[in-house]
Amino acid sequence: EKEFIVIESRRDAIIAAIAQYARQGDTVLLAGKGHEAYEIDSTGRHPFDEREIIKHALRRRDEISGRKGKKNEG
Repeated sequence: EKEFIVIESRRDAIIAAIAQYARQGDTVLLAGKGHEAYEIDSTGRHPFDEREIIKHALRRRDEISGRKGKKNEG
């Protein structure tokens, strides 16, 4: 039996995947948006840049693991 979690917020899911769940050597695939710098929901169009979210997630991962100051790999 496989375990999984559902995170409805794309931003929160990206951060969790990179900062909390991915291990050294893992690949995190973000499918479906990539080049778009916005997202559209029921309230309209909003800024949403996955590159910035990934940078934030990598910084958070380094903080969690105590690797502040070390350069991110990959």
